[in-house]
Amino acid sequence: MPRGPRIDLDVQDEIRKLALDEAAPATPAQIFRHLERETKFEGRVPELRAIQRFVKKLAPPDPSGEWSFVDAEPEDARLVLDVLAEITARTNGQARITCATAEWIIKIRKAAPSISPLEAYQFAKEYRAREDRRIDTRDLDLMLAFAPWESDDARKVYDSMVYSGVTKDWGWLTMFRQVRRKEAGQE
Repeated sequence: MPRGPRIDLDVQDEIRKLALDEAAPATPAQIFRHLERETKFEGRVPELRAIQRFVKKLAPPDPSGEWSFVDAEPEDARLVLDVLAEITARTNGQARITCATAEWIIKIRKAAPSISPLEAYQFAKEYRAREDRRIDTRDLDLMLAFAPWESDDARKVYDSMVYSGVTKDWGWLTMFRQVRRKEAGQE
């Protein structure tokens, strides 16, 4: 069976991020237009059909239903509510968190208490998608283990693991750093 051209990892990450956004998942056509507008992907934007195939292979829609405080364990609710507040503010009230994603948020925030709500949400979405597709999560596990958001030293150790090929970075650290600089008024 013939395979289409390979899609660069950073382009795949952007497609995945847009397609799996629970608040407002993008269609393949919207993703294609977004990629075309982004100068960092210039000359590397896959054809619309390739994006459609890629999106189709991503995790199926989450049938777990929308998360609600009503069904939550009191000791875990705050972990999800902080994330819900963050993504609701960022999406002008359009955000929704599914029960399956909430379970991942709780696990992640208990394992990495210093992680920001936005970072926890990104991790949870990626873990859930990979769990559904039975895709390896070692790179996510290592990012949580090294906690590169906690300090420059932790980031340097994590970066050395990326550069030596022990793990891969999905570009999240760059995104998180940009968000934190913007929130701190440094951009």
